[in-house]
Parts: sequence; structure tokens; C-alpha cells
Amino acid sequence: MFLYLYKFLHYSIMPTSIDWHTLRYELIRIYKGRVRPGGRRRRLDTPAPNYRAWLLERGSGEYRTENNRRKFSAGQWIIPPQRIVWQDFSEDAEILSLHFTEAWPDGTFLFDVGEGFIGSAKRHPDLGLTAQHLQQLIQSRMGGVEMLSDLPAISLEAHLALDTAFRAWISAFCESMRFEKIPPTIPLPLEPRIRLGLEWLNQFPLHSKFLATDLARHLGLSVVHMNRLFSREIRRSPSAILEQRRWDKATQLLQYSCLSAKEISHELGFSYPSYFTTWFRSRSGKSPKKFRHEVHHH
Repeated sequence: MFLYLYKFLHYSIMPTSIDWHTLRYELIRIYKGRVRPGGRRRRLDTPAPNYRAWLLERGSGEYRTENNRRKFSAGQWIIPPQRIVWQDFSEDAEILSLHFTEAWPDGTFLFDVGEGFIGSAKRHPDLGLTAQHLQQLIQSRMGGVEMLSDLPAISLEAHLALDTAFRAWISAFCESMRFEKIPPTIPLPLEPRIRLGLEWLNQFPLHSKFLATDLARHLGLSVVHMNRLFSREIRRSPSAILEQRRWDKATQLLQYSCLSAKEISHELGFSYPSYFTTWFRSRSGKSPKKFRHEVHHH
């Protein structure tokens, strides 16, 4: 999807040759209300695969990384870093929370927030207005789902309204980063066939069976040449990239959706739920059921 960042593009240091249409962005989850018990005091064992943005409307809280501890209070926007090991909200905390992706084809986030960003909501009014509008749109017209993967079949009109509202949020987010002098990351030049391959992999349906020959044919290469090119340029194979996408999706669905492990296994393309359980345990040391239980009861 092409991203329009009119205000954002007036960074004077920004090269003009950046391939903006390769920037991938997606809304994953949006929630407004009391921080639920499972998220109030919670240890996080793995880095978040996407951005989290919290508008704390009531209460207080803190997050910790391995090297830092930061507190926040009502009336602030919080964008924690990918790797936080602990989050703690007061019992009365109320929040507007968005999980979203904004990354280059190789997975690099558009903005590196370092140890995290905490700023006054009054300094970023458009961020709040566009987030509120997006949440209200989903609440009123689309059944109030939280995980966008749970979104029911919607009309073209509703789809366009959602897309427009999310684009407005993304534009406000980029403008806030500019205002706070947080520069965007500049993607390294990629060999054109690698860039094309990453775009193909990022759009590949996770429930489908991946055949290396399909991607190689799409790129006009042999499988051996393709794997050698990926290994040289980004040090990851196409199958490893898809495995990471599958893992990120699995943890998101277990944390935030109401889907059963059986339904998630089907969503991710496993022939049998037992295969999904074995795969998940091999990566995390926990069954999907135990992972979900710990997330919701920490």
C-alpha cells in the first residue's frame, strides 16, 4: 500500500530516492477502556513485533527495560520500545491502545524510539483525535472488534472508511515523530530482486503452503541462486522470514484474540492442532495454552 506522508516529507535531510511504496503499515489491534487484569502487571519475555502506542486517559504506570525504568501518568502518550521486560499499570488505569506495524520490507521499524517515547497528549492533539476517530469508527460500524484479524466481512464503503481513518492516524504519528525530532530510519539499498521477494513474502497468506519454487519463479531465479542471494543480502532465508511472520501472528492471536488454539493453528496453515502445539513449544518452551494463561494472569 502506498503511504502519503505529506508533512513528514519536509525533513530537509531526507533523500528523495526512497522507495516509499515499499513501506508496510497495518493496524493490528485497537482497544479503549480499563486496562485488563492480564495486562496490568505483566512480564514480557519476547520483543514486540510491532509498535504499541498508549494514550493513558486515567491512572498511572511504568515500564521497564533491561537498562531503564520509566513512569508515566494520565494525559500522556507512551510508545514503549520493542524490548520491555515488565509493564505495570495502576488499578484505575484507563487506556486507548493501538498496536500497529510501520516497517520497511526487511522488518526495520520506520522510527527507532530507543528507550521509548513519553509525551504530553496536549502537544500532539492530532494523534489523539485521529486515534479516537479510528476507535469510534470500529466500535460503531464494525462490531467493536479489537484484533483486526477478527474483523467480520465488511462492505467496500466500510473498508475505505477504515483505511482512510488509519491513514490519518499514521500521518499524525509521523508528524508527532517529526515534532519530537525523532528521525526516520533510512533503509539500506536492497538488490531489486530481494526487495521484490520481501514484498512477496510480506503478502504471502500464512495459511497457504510455501514452496520455494514459487518465489524463485516469481523472481526469475533458481531456488539455489535465490537462497544464496537472500543469505548474502539479508542473512535470512525466505522460509525463515515466513517462520518469523508466523510466530509473530501466533503470539498476537494468543494474546489478544478469542480464537482457540485449534482455530489459530488453522489460521497459520498447520494441518493438525498437535503440529501447531509442537511447533510453538519448540520456539517458546511452552504450549499455546500455557503461553496464553501466563499472559492473561501475570
